[in-house]
Amino acid sequence: MGGHNRELEEAYQSDLVQESETDLFADSIFPVWIFDVDGSCVHWANPAALALWNAISLDELRSRDMGADMSATVRARLDHYRSEFARGHLFDEVWTIYPNGVPKAILCRFRGCRLKTGGIAMLCEAQLAPEEESQVLRGSQALLYTGAMVTMYDQEGHCIYANPAALRAFSTDREYLSDRICDKGILKLLCAGLKSGQEGHYVSQVVTESGTRIHEIEARNSFDVATGKKSLLLTEIDISEKEQAKKEVEYLANHDFLTGLYNRHFLGANAETFIVQALEQNHSVFVCLLDLDRFKLVNDSLGHKVGDQLLKEVSNKLNEAFPTDSIIARFGGDEFCMLLRSARPITDITRMCRKLATALKQPLGIGRQAIGIDASIGVSYNLSKEDFIDFDELVSKADLALYSAKRSDVDTVQIFRNRLFIQRQRFLKVEEELSNALMNAGQGLSLSFQPVVCLLTRKIVGLEALARLRGSDGRDIPPSEFIPIAESTGMINELGGWVLEHAVESQLKMTKALQECKLSVNVSPTQFRSISLLRQLRNLKQRPGFDTAKLEIELTETALRSGESHFIKMLQEIVEMGYPLAIDDFGSAYSNIARLNGYPVKTIKIDRSMITHSDGKLAAGAIDIVKALNLSVVAEGIETQEQSDWLVSKGCTDHQGFLYSKALSFAELMQISDRDITSLEKFK
Repeated sequence: MGGHNRELEEAYQSDLVQESETDLFADSIFPVWIFDVDGSCVHWANPAALALWNAISLDELRSRDMGADMSATVRARLDHYRSEFARGHLFDEVWTIYPNGVPKAILCRFRGCRLKTGGIAMLCEAQLAPEEESQVLRGSQALLYTGAMVTMYDQEGHCIYANPAALRAFSTDREYLSDRICDKGILKLLCAGLKSGQEGHYVSQVVTESGTRIHEIEARNSFDVATGKKSLLLTEIDISEKEQAKKEVEYLANHDFLTGLYNRHFLGANAETFIVQALEQNHSVFVCLLDLDRFKLVNDSLGHKVGDQLLKEVSNKLNEAFPTDSIIARFGGDEFCMLLRSARPITDITRMCRKLATALKQPLGIGRQAIGIDASIGVSYNLSKEDFIDFDELVSKADLALYSAKRSDVDTVQIFRNRLFIQRQRFLKVEEELSNALMNAGQGLSLSFQPVVCLLTRKIVGLEALARLRGSDGRDIPPSEFIPIAESTGMINELGGWVLEHAVESQLKMTKALQECKLSVNVSPTQFRSISLLRQLRNLKQRPGFDTAKLEIELTETALRSGESHFIKMLQEIVEMGYPLAIDDFGSAYSNIARLNGYPVKTIKIDRSMITHSDGKLAAGAIDIVKALNLSVVAEGIETQEQSDWLVSKGCTDHQGFLYSKALSFAELMQISDRDITSLEKFK
């Protein structure tokens, strides 16, 4: 501001202007006044200021409430000025004032002034801005009011200008660019831009009065109008909340919400890079798929809250078991996938997996529960970049190994072998054949009938209906192959329903002599969990000429293990409909004879393995106990005359096996004119 007298210049150089020194400005040609920020009023004004404010007297100007229509933005700026005045700072700015409602653009200089009360007021000196500079004034005013932080730096990185938003955000003792920018790489680019004229757009952490924040920074080359030298103009916007929200969205997109582990999406998006980098560094890559056994039982019996906590505990065990540079993900449900790299042999990886499986067996404290759980793990591998296998194929192979582990009674950790791929292909082929047969009204399906003979009466006393499947190539697929596949794919309910339906139809078509025999049908544990079984048995009972007492429902020991009340109730309802119950393959599982009284069964069919075990001692004991419970007993799988004779000596006279006859087709069965055992001779 030109035209200052000597006293005025000296006043600007002093630390704080006392109110008693206002006579220094009394005759100034520039409007000068003292404004109390707290009181929002004028304390003193010289004649030029009274004219500027259109005031008739100093008392009249003092009586005005300057804060009545003051905006929050202006209030914040004035508060900031006051805090900076105590540090000896002054401000040159463009303001628009409204004396008596008339707008006036003025060039202002603000600095601190000590009041007699000890407080700090604002000493204001101004001059009217020329009307021809209106565009410049509007631009200057925009810089004052904008929320964007605008700063200018000379070629040494020293701040030579900061608008009010920047002054509020940055500490005044951080006058250099290097004091504010946290990201050293971006700081280097900005400093290089000062020298080379390079411009750019950046996102960096910066130091502010509110702590470390994240700013979006736009850097543009400029010139200092005061010196004409090159400068760097920065425009900054605080995007901390936006970046935090973005990080939260990214986290949710890439992590499992329950366990905090990575999810399938993240693993799929990053696996290929992980594999390529590992192989380039001569590491092998391993994919381990883990599945918890009978996890559904935990959810059903203890509740989903306990199940969720168990999954969290399992996640903690996974993080402890595998190297920190592994990618550990929850695939969904109770299935987890671990992608790891290692220069160690595959035996070390499987040892690591077995150690994990052992740790999971140990009781985990969850609330008031102590839960241990079994886990099955399948492992696939990529040993070198020459034999590269992509992630999808690694997962597919690990899945095959996992399936093998779940079926194994010996080792719950299985490594992928080529034979598993062959088995998988066969599985899919048989699954397709069975599915096609069921969809085409049983085309390809048939029943065979295994006779049960009584050696006391020399009569056929029973028949067991056995499902048979013929493939599209005309070859028979053994039950040992397609029955487990039906179980694992959920087709067992439909297959079991077909067997029941056609067993009854076959019985009604048999000779009168064979209709006197009891016809047995195996029902899987899965069928017992479906209400459709009871519905079908009720419907079959309504068939004309059908006697439910002649259709024996066989269930396995595995089904008995559930012991649930609804299961026992279901068995009781089947018995009330007139169907007798038998336990099949007794001795192949837990052989809990003591529990037999709890079930309404009539017949026990002893598995062939019990007959050959320990010279038949177990079978002899079982026969004695079963007969003591007044239950019928049938020995299965009789293949030699010696076995048959021994069983008769122990009191078991009902036998089933190839010694007497193969399983007969319905056409072959119709060749038997009576129930005499000799009629089976030609079918051995």
